[in-house]
Amino acid sequence: MINKRIMKERTKLDKYENYLNDSLTTLEKIKILKDLYMEVKEFSLKCWLQEPEALSDFWIIKFKILDCENYLANKLITDVKPLLNFNFPQYLTLNSLSDEEILDYLISKTRKYLKNISLKDEKEFEKLPLTNFCKMASKNIMRLCKNYNINAKLLRINPGFTYKEQLYDGSGYHYFVIVTLNNQKYLLDATYNQFFLLERSILSRLGVLELTGCNPGIFMYIKEERKRIAEKILKDGWIKLESDTLKHYLDGFALSFRNGLYYEMTHDFSYETNYTTQNYEDFLNDEDTQLAHEGKLVLGYQTRPLKEPKLKF
Repeated sequence: MINKRIMKERTKLDKYENYLNDSLTTLEKIKILKDLYMEVKEFSLKCWLQEPEALSDFWIIKFKILDCENYLANKLITDVKPLLNFNFPQYLTLNSLSDEEILDYLISKTRKYLKNISLKDEKEFEKLPLTNFCKMASKNIMRLCKNYNINAKLLRINPGFTYKEQLYDGSGYHYFVIVTLNNQKYLLDATYNQFFLLERSILSRLGVLELTGCNPGIFMYIKEERKRIAEKILKDGWIKLESDTLKHYLDGFALSFRNGLYYEMTHDFSYETNYTTQNYEDFLNDEDTQLAHEGKLVLGYQTRPLKEPKLKF
């Protein structure tokens, strides 16, 4: 039986879903969601202090929040459109192509593959829900690379950059590929736009009990250098790995794995990490983890309420 206090709060939250409708502007919907997040943060703290056992039923409030966030479904925080070239011949002679043309071919073939699976028109490709397609897309790139004898490595990002702990119950991982052409490395990510969905990009959702952090995309857009890298990948699906390119790309993920407790405990709102490119290479090679540096409490699902529910993100 659901706890009465939780059930009462769940019923109160119906007002937010009643406010949300298609006639509202996106900004109006965001304002409603921010109010919802604040009410839930304050309620969960009171409940934790007065009747902590009731929070075992908090899941019904969590699902109400997710229902409300769905009113922003498929909206993006970026205007960057993917470059689409579906006119490549089926087979190519790579010797006649530049490195950039080879990379465009790998991404275009993979985007066409994803389009055909989703049965969408070319002009609607940027609207495809590419969540959970990263493994399929990256393996398609690997298959193409094998066919053309291109040096390529499939890489997986795990939440907290750890294989041992499943911070999101075994989900939340992401695949990408690093290709080497003429001794130059390139990062390929054909499904990157999934991390720029608005519904998980409102910073105010940080700190809500049992929710994850925000999407990598919002953290990429906060800093100019990260934004430049993000928009290059969003458009072309690939980027040359130079200097700190890999660090900036993976910073977005590391920041997304942090929940609100990280900010309450550190009061660090810079939305930066101290990790270097070498740190991230160690993470990807399972020689070190973000979890080991920061601890489980501040990563993944938030397991206790904020003591400061009005903390501004």
